[in-house]
Amino acid sequence: MELRAAFSASLKQARTARGLTQESFSDVSSRTYMSALERGIRAPTIEKLEELCEVMEVHTLSLLALSY
Repeated sequence: MELRAAFSASLKQARTARGLTQESFSDVSSRTYMSALERGIRAPTIEKLEELCEVMEVHTLSLLALSY
């Protein structure tokens, strides 16, 4: 599986496992951006990745490891 697709799937899996909606990230991101990340259309910066992980209460490295 391509890395971007694997990351997208991992992001969605982590979000849904915690019962969060895309709107739950409204303080750090728009729903449209979250949707684009989960569909593999966009890729986050390191800073944005950290913000998203803070909302999910997941360590950034854990989310990246899920992608591999």
